[in-house]
Amino acid sequence: MVKIYFFSTNIKMSVDKFGRHKQTKPHVNEAPVTQLQDTFLRRDGGNTAVGTINMTGNTLTNVSKPIHDYDAANKIYVDENAGISKTGGTMLGDLNMNNFRLTGLPTTLPNTPNDAVSWFRAVELVRDSAQHCVQKTGDIMNGNLELSADGNENRILGCTNLDFGQSFTIPLGNSTNRLYYKFHREPVVLHTDNGFLIKANTKDICQLGTIDDPPEIIIYKDVRMNSNHLTNLPIPTLPHEAATKLYVDATPRKILQGYIPNLRSSGNIKNDKFGFVVTASSHLNSGFHPVYAFNGLYKPRGNGCRWATNGETSHFWIQIECPDLVRPWRIALRGVDGNRQRIYRWKLGGSTDGNIFTDLYEAPNPTFIGDQIQYFTFETTEKFNIFRLFCLEAEPRNPGLSYMQLFVYSD
Repeated sequence: MVKIYFFSTNIKMSVDKFGRHKQTKPHVNEAPVTQLQDTFLRRDGGNTAVGTINMTGNTLTNVSKPIHDYDAANKIYVDENAGISKTGGTMLGDLNMNNFRLTGLPTTLPNTPNDAVSWFRAVELVRDSAQHCVQKTGDIMNGNLELSADGNENRILGCTNLDFGQSFTIPLGNSTNRLYYKFHREPVVLHTDNGFLIKANTKDICQLGTIDDPPEIIIYKDVRMNSNHLTNLPIPTLPHEAATKLYVDATPRKILQGYIPNLRSSGNIKNDKFGFVVTASSHLNSGFHPVYAFNGLYKPRGNGCRWATNGETSHFWIQIECPDLVRPWRIALRGVDGNRQRIYRWKLGGSTDGNIFTDLYEAPNPTFIGDQIQYFTFETTEKFNIFRLFCLEAEPRNPGLSYMQLFVYSD
């Protein structure tokens, strides 16, 4: 052990270079004071060390708090300022790792949001988040995707930056069921395999397209056109189809008023309505001329009340020739008052030359023509200008008609 001795300038003591007292005689000369100061470190700080002092494991105690950079620091100062204790501590500023690592971090989840996380846990978190996030480069959802409307802001789902010629598609189950748009001034296309059904309040409104070939549009509710038109309709072929104006204008309509005007005979004049000519196989006399079957004025009996045959009860006829070709659809007939001398087997024929007749209607046998007007409807697509009522069988004496009228289609 090396001992350091401190000396006062007021004490005059002779020592050797090892600090041992010399046994000097009072009459021997002492070493100068300046030699002591150059050799030993003074307690009062009057000189400074000129070399390294080896404490050899001993303690330098009661050191004050350092002020200058090269002052010795006591333990308290070091504990408070030199670093963080291995048992833990709190940083008071940023920690610059200078490209060195922090190691030994736990591999479990950190306890608080501000804890440092290990590389192992960071990689694991990234992988977990990748499994539960939709990638911007493309991905597949395996759950519902809902957009919150919190804040009352508009939400947009789709594409708004298509370049010219580029397309945007939302598939619905497969590649053929899709909502498709191509930025080329083209309409948005809804392509489906089995059509597109529109519902409101769980009720079907309309279906665009069906599995039929060709597909159809089915409307389940009324369509309010708001005074707008339905255009480019085809010529209807089925009874329930909508008709075009052209079809309606060009289609003959049944005229409910009789076609033949009121005709009458006066003296030797058979008809004062030019263009309508009435003839018959026979007539009883001038008072029962066939023209009286077309007289609209009712007369119960006597001359001018009806047409009557001259005793014919089978295979007789009455005929009217019209000025134009017409398409008939109904005939009205009335017999003799009192249901006498009735015709009961008969048919109606049409002709354009008076020689060849086409059967238009044949009444079931027997069909009695009594004293009430009866209407008989038939259908033909042909036009005629001569119409003859063939009376095949009738009751005795002078059978005939008190009224006969044709109903035709409009042109």
